[in-house]
Amino acid sequence: MRTEFDILLAYRRAKSTYTKIGFRVPKNPEIALKKLKEADRWNLSNITRMFNEMWANIDPYEYFLCGFELYGKKFLFHCFLRSQVWDVYSEKQKSKQKKIQFVVKSFRESYKYVRQYLSNTNWNKTQVSLFTYYCNLYDEKEKDWTVISHFKDGKINKYFLTWLIAKKFFLLEKVKNSDIKKNFRIYLNDLAETKIIPL
Repeated sequence: MRTEFDILLAYRRAKSTYTKIGFRVPKNPEIALKKLKEADRWNLSNITRMFNEMWANIDPYEYFLCGFELYGKKFLFHCFLRSQVWDVYSEKQKSKQKKIQFVVKSFRESYKYVRQYLSNTNWNKTQVSLFTYYCNLYDEKEKDWTVISHFKDGKINKYFLTWLIAKKFFLLEKVKNSDIKKNFRIYLNDLAETKIIPL
C-alpha cells in the first residue's frame, strides 16, 4: 500500500525529471508532509487514495510525468485529478502497449528464423549453446558475421540483435551499423519494458 509520502516522492521525482533539476529525499517523511499547505495535503491525500484503490496498477511517477508534459511547471497539487492528465496517461499507455506487442512479435519471428536456420547446420552435434554457435558463424560470401548478414537482409531485427549483444553472445564492437550502436540503450530499454523477454 502506497503512503502519501510515496506519492509525494513520485511527484517530486517526476518534477525533477521534467525540470532536469535534482531533488533531495527528505529524511523525515512526517516533517515533509507537515510542511505542505492544507489544500495541497488534501489533494495529496485524495490522489494517494486513488492510487491505492482504483489505480493500484498505475505507476504514479509515469502519471505525474504526463501532468508535467501537459501543464509544465504549473502542474501543482490541485491539478492531480484533472481528466486531461488521465487522458494523456491513457493514450501513452495504449501506445506503449502497441510498441510492446510489436517488440515481442518481431523478437519471436527473429528467434523462430534463427532456430529454423540452425536446424540446417551442424549445431546439434556440438556442445555449444544455440546462440553462441549462431553468433560465431561467419558468412564467407558476405565477408561478415552471419548475424550481421541476417540483420542486413531483414531476417533478424534490431531487438533480437540487441538481445544477443546484451546477453553477451555477440559483441557490440563487431556491429558496423551506427543505428544499433547509437540506440543500443533505447532498444535495450524497449526489451526490458516487455517484461517477457529475459535480459
